[in-house]
Formats: sequence, structure tokens, C-alpha cells
Amino acid sequence: MGSGKSWWGRRLGEHTGLPFIDLDSEIEIIESMDIPAVFREKGEAHFREREREVLESIAARHQTPDDGDRESALPWKAIVATGGGAPCFSDNMDWMNAHGFTVWLNPTVEVLCKRLEKETAGRPLLKDVDKDGLEDMIRLRLAQRVSFYGKADLILEETDIPVREFLKMIAYA
Repeated sequence: MGSGKSWWGRRLGEHTGLPFIDLDSEIEIIESMDIPAVFREKGEAHFREREREVLESIAARHQTPDDGDRESALPWKAIVATGGGAPCFSDNMDWMNAHGFTVWLNPTVEVLCKRLEKETAGRPLLKDVDKDGLEDMIRLRLAQRVSFYGKADLILEETDIPVREFLKMIAYA
């Protein structure tokens, strides 16, 4: 949350000509409700199942018949931003690594706090978190998820770079 997944996804899509797909937005369309409503009305287990189904559907839509393995699937057919929890359930991170190229956008906790402190009201997980508790919440969430995120093909700690530089980093990873 706040790492820049959607921002970077759009920029990379613009520069590569590949479609940008936000996994949560796809789920909202299928469910005909926003993500907080899915959690509230159908539960997290349903959401996580749907998340995997939609992830697999996106991959299937953006492959050509000869894309049977990772090497032949390059260059990628779409840029996909997942929610921060997606890599942490089922074997999603391993599956994403096997079917594409994964990037962990990993700015500092201080950068995340600065980005998110203005958006707490609009983010369901942050709506009840005050400014003082935000840093603790971010540190806890990262500690819980680092073992999954750390499997990414590329870990990008500096997210304030030109798009062309990011593309070079992906090409050489």
C-alpha cells in the first residue's frame, strides 16, 4: 500500500505499449462491488479465491498459444498490479514468478508513511489508524510479508527514478 504499484503500472504500460491491469479493479468489476464490500459481505477467504482466479484469467488472456513456459513468455504481454496481500496467499508469489516477472516496490517506511498519511480516510485498512500508529502498522505488515515479497525477481528500493531507468533494471534483472 502506497508503494506506487498503480502509478508505476500505468507508466510502464504507457512506455511499453502493454496493457496495465489492476487486479483489484478486475475483481471489483466481476463482483460488482468494491473490495471493502467484498471483504465485508463475502469474507476474506472468498476474496483470496477470487483473486487467484482473476490472476490466472489475466495470464490466460495475455498469452499466445506458444507461451508455455516463462522464457517463451518474454517479453510480457501485460503489466499487472496486485494488491499487497496477493503474493502472500496460496502459492501466488511462486505462481506469479513462474508466469511472469515480479517486482517488489520497496520504498522506505518513512516514504510510505509520507505517502499514506494523507490518504488514510480513503483506504479501508487505514481508516482507523492515526498518524502515530501508521508507521507501526506499516512495519508490522512488512514484517509479515517480507518472506513473500523477497521472492520477487527484482526488488526496487528507490522508486523515485525515471521510467526508462526502471525499464533498464527490468531488462537486466
